[in-house]
Amino acid sequence: SRPVTPLEAGTFSVTVTASNALGTSPPRVLTFTIAPLTVPGDFRATEVGSNHVALAWSAPASGPTIDFYEVSNGSVQTVAVEANRLSFLWAGLTPLTRYSFRIRAVDTAGNPSPWATLPEITTSAAGSPP
Repeated sequence: SRPVTPLEAGTFSVTVTASNALGTSPPRVLTFTIAPLTVPGDFRATEVGSNHVALAWSAPASGPTIDFYEVSNGSVQTVAVEANRLSFLWAGLTPLTRYSFRIRAVDTAGNPSPWATLPEITTSAAGSPP
């Protein structure tokens, strides 16, 4: 026997036999497909303040088990968000500054989905209501 480790998306075939005191069964080929992750859905900013942006999304519609989400504010910084969370508050931002946010899911084999992106968001002026 051999353990099956997480696989990338694709179609795979394995040959299986069973053994017991009476002998070994004829080999049987099993074929299965692992669908690639789709992009997280409904990615949106739910609140924009002077120093923060609240982000939310829905889980990808198909694919293997998600390990975590990567949320990025452009090319500056990327954070990992637990798979069971569908929102993130990006704090410590600068007032009246444009940010580009994006998100992707990463499965348990380390395979990322495509990025979902938002149009550029500008934080509000300091002291203004969210």
